[in-house]
Amino acid sequence: PASGPGKAASVYESAVRPVLEAAEIEVETIVTTRRGEANERCAALIGSSGGDEFEESLPDGIVVVGGDGTMNEVLRGLVAGCGDRAEAAEAVRNIPLAQVPAGSGNAVAHSLAHACGDATSAVDAAYYVAKGATRALDLTRYELADGSVVPSTLSFEWGIVADIDLGSEALRCLGGLRFHLAAVYRICCLRKYQGTFAYLPFDPDAARPATFLDAPKLPPLAEPLDDRWVHVEEDNFNLLMLVNLPYIDASSPIVPAATFDDGALHLIYTALDTSCTSRLDLFDGFLKIDDGAHLDKDAFHVVKCAAVRLIPAAHDTSLAAIDGEQVPNAPIQGVAVPSCLKLFTSPAPLDA
Repeated sequence: PASGPGKAASVYESAVRPVLEAAEIEVETIVTTRRGEANERCAALIGSSGGDEFEESLPDGIVVVGGDGTMNEVLRGLVAGCGDRAEAAEAVRNIPLAQVPAGSGNAVAHSLAHACGDATSAVDAAYYVAKGATRALDLTRYELADGSVVPSTLSFEWGIVADIDLGSEALRCLGGLRFHLAAVYRICCLRKYQGTFAYLPFDPDAARPATFLDAPKLPPLAEPLDDRWVHVEEDNFNLLMLVNLPYIDASSPIVPAATFDDGALHLIYTALDTSCTSRLDLFDGFLKIDDGAHLDKDAFHVVKCAAVRLIPAAHDTSLAAIDGEQVPNAPIQGVAVPSCLKLFTSPAPLDA
């Protein structure tokens, strides 16, 4: 209930519960009390299910009242509960999720509402659940330097965006305004983030895996990449993000062309110096994100790809995050896993 401004419980009671009750949907309500609890509960839900009645023991859907971090907790738990069981992964693939916007960013809810031509609201999200229509959603499988695997529905952040996101935690009570204030501060105090990265170009004809467990295999992080990968020579960056969806918060379509199930990752980065001219250029770019015009600027590079590997410099002190949750600033690689999850959506035709 502490997502974003801390009003998730009241949002559920006032906007979600009445809609679900009117639709005569049987609901089990769980109120988490600490960080990580949603992860643990979802892992236990999948991990404790099995036998001949495996699918019958699972829910018909999961409604997440919270922000993108809570969505990621649920996803991590579902994937962890599967282990290496193919039947569990297939079952998770068919459990639709819904995000009721009650956090700071709510990027999944905003991206979906935009595609459906609706307002981003708790009532609309509950209506999608009540109607029962679903659509496919791509995930990203991230491999960390410590050997752990993290699934993602939204983004990987490194550089200034991670500083804006993670560095504004103390301002959670302000909701989405915290990101705007932090962005002004970080651009004024602009610094470079050092590292190198490479990406595997997107191939629309590549085979699509059936579940998250069937994700394309990448070389171990300690091994070199083959000649299919494109290496970016610049080793000083300001911003580097990998996104699955167009929006990263209520007003920021960071990659408007991104869709839910195109099977691709969208890499966006800038590599400017720290001069006053560069700061003004970055300010201008951030101000233009609202309508996607930042991508018309030469400073913003966007690449559609299948996988990415980032190696931060040994002395780099950047922050890094997956779906808004901090991860170590260390070598990392991610690969797109197409259409291995479902979202509740509008029953009307979609624009994206």
